[in-house]
Amino acid sequence: MSGSVGQLTSVHNRADSSGALRGLRMALFFSARLQANRSSPFGLTLLTTTTIFRVSRGAATAAVVLIVLAMFLYPGGTLRDSHTTGYSFSQNFLSDLGMTVTHGGQSNRLGAHIFTASFGLLALSLVGCAVGFMRFHATAPRARSLATAGAIGVLIVGAGLLGAAVSPADVSPAVHMRSAALASATAPLALLLLAAASARDRRLPRGVSVAWVVLAVTAAAWFAMRWGPGVDSSMGLTIQATIQNGVALVVVIGLAYQTYHAIRALAAVEGK
Repeated sequence: MSGSVGQLTSVHNRADSSGALRGLRMALFFSARLQANRSSPFGLTLLTTTTIFRVSRGAATAAVVLIVLAMFLYPGGTLRDSHTTGYSFSQNFLSDLGMTVTHGGQSNRLGAHIFTASFGLLALSLVGCAVGFMRFHATAPRARSLATAGAIGVLIVGAGLLGAAVSPADVSPAVHMRSAALASATAPLALLLLAAASARDRRLPRGVSVAWVVLAVTAAAWFAMRWGPGVDSSMGLTIQATIQNGVALVVVIGLAYQTYHAIRALAAVEGK
């Protein structure tokens, strides 16, 4: 078991430096391409901005339901103790839910499929929320470029989360870790860019930009755990698992908050 943990930690460390660089290159490339098509980013011309926000909120809600279901179905087992029963917020990583075979050697195929679907919906929610704000800020010259760059960053985050979900840690650990590293390395800067864009758009309440900052700090804490205490100790596992699960909870709450205020702001603009 200690050898497996060490191998996973090594993959984590190798992925960190390349993850941030790949994310930056991809963000710059797509940002340049999208600047010429600000009014309909990603070709979503048939959906109103309000609809995009509502889809984002619905996807986040569905993702929560499926994650809870995957937790309920998880047979048990952690990195340090293969004999535990059920899912533990302080001892299991969300990635454990996507494993086809648990640490205890039990089958988890149904739960793994549900987890993959839930993270796909979460990625859709994140991207939808970012694209919605990108479109919202398209008419605000001081916020437009920042929102575009932030949205591209969140798109990369979503791709990383989806990549981690479809590559179970017990099947493709290297791909899983690199995908997660890409998401965690890109998220803080992308969210700070959206915070700056929201702060420059007077149509939004100050709470929206503050919420983006909170999400960015939360994502940075997730990324910083690459250099946190190792999971080869009981305390290290508790800290790492609790922070990762906490980050997911904060993200879902943040998405609900942001989409709510965005829809309200759009209604106010359209009502004038």
